[in-house]
Amino acid sequence: MHQIVTQQIDSSRRWWVLAIVVAAQFMFGVDAFIVNVAIPTIAVELEASPAQIEAVIAIYLT
Repeated sequence: MHQIVTQQIDSSRRWWVLAIVVAAQFMFGVDAFIVNVAIPTIAVELEASPAQIEAVIAIYLT
């Protein structure tokens, strides 16, 4: 069965939700960039193997 919506939805809320989702996606991209830039320093400082570096990336971006 289908329900009929009789109330108007405040359109300003939709734009706020869209802005929050876009900002969250942007921050995810920035975080991924920062981790990839920091990986060489992390590898040297911690004397990490390539497998450990891959684990850092996978865990951080999950």
